[in-house]
Amino acid sequence: MVFGASAFVVLSLGPVVFSAMVSAGRLTNEAIGRAATCELAALALGAAIGPRFLRHSHLRAKALGSAVLLIAANMLCYRANSPPPIYLLRSLCGLAEGGLLSASMLVLTYVPNPERMNAYFLGISAVPQAILAYIVPIAIDRYGANFGFGAMAALAVISGLLTLYLPASFGPLPDFVPKTLRTKWTPAIIIAISCTFLQFSAVGAAWSYAAQVAEQYGMSSTTIGTALASNQIFCVAAGLIVGAIGWRVHYTPALIVTCAAMAALSVLFALNRTPVFFVLACSLYGLAWIGGQPFNLKMFVALDPARNVALYAQPVMLAALGAGPYVASYLVTSHDVTPAFWWSMIAFIVSGVIYAGAHFLRPAPWAGATDG
Repeated sequence: MVFGASAFVVLSLGPVVFSAMVSAGRLTNEAIGRAATCELAALALGAAIGPRFLRHSHLRAKALGSAVLLIAANMLCYRANSPPPIYLLRSLCGLAEGGLLSASMLVLTYVPNPERMNAYFLGISAVPQAILAYIVPIAIDRYGANFGFGAMAALAVISGLLTLYLPASFGPLPDFVPKTLRTKWTPAIIIAISCTFLQFSAVGAAWSYAAQVAEQYGMSSTTIGTALASNQIFCVAAGLIVGAIGWRVHYTPALIVTCAAMAALSVLFALNRTPVFFVLACSLYGLAWIGGQPFNLKMFVALDPARNVALYAQPVMLAALGAGPYVASYLVTSHDVTPAFWWSMIAFIVSGVIYAGAHFLRPAPWAGATDG
């Protein structure tokens, strides 16, 4: 869970840290999206290659190396004062975060109810993020963006210490996972991956500019800190609720409701100028984001009983979280970031429509086959 917090903390702290860098003249509004894209794309890459890299041997040493790289790259960000070095360092952070996340993914994918454990994982890993999300924006207002990098480095130190408790290597697959089944790349799987990518592109586009739109409308750092902390608290609640009871719901209606809710919240972000509703929007965004994400994993497991696609669900989502801000960076201007939310709204609507009409996204009829 701590590894998850280290990997995902950029999602809660990134918006406010990058926003502070804009205020300090170290980044521009356009560069926020590109910096987020660099880190999240590298995180996705690290999470994609990590399971194969970590699985067979020296799991503990490799995870510790990821933690050390994350600490070093965050500390070097103290000296980065222009976009190019920031892009490079955040990319290195992303690779290291992907390595830590992979250690968690290896465990979570091969359990009897992966969507349920994924929900608990996302919820519990949001606890330290909630604490940091409240403290860091207030501290940044006084000490600058570097405080945020220090906080992320400190969390990486804790992760590094906890790697000592990892096993030396990952064991054989459990009995309930088919050993002979190979993934068959059906149209349903391709459509499911594409729709998930679009959905999470929208998530990333909106969330990367959440803190900046609040500053655009003149909201205080206390309001932003409260909103980000509340977001993480609702993430915790969403993870625990889905883990306890919500995982029994079929993935199709859950994903449709998630996309509809997040499209509405994107509109609220773009139009709202009231601090209370900004805090509410951030809170509900966390609830919908983390509450809906396990159902994407549930869909992948249903379509691919071998769980090879499910193992790469997180990298797909993370790559999308990086792609969304990149697209949005070409839509926003130095004075107005609301186009990011309009793009997000459209992408959520399209995703929801595809899920609603996707009668073909059903469990694979070839579940017992060994077709390669």
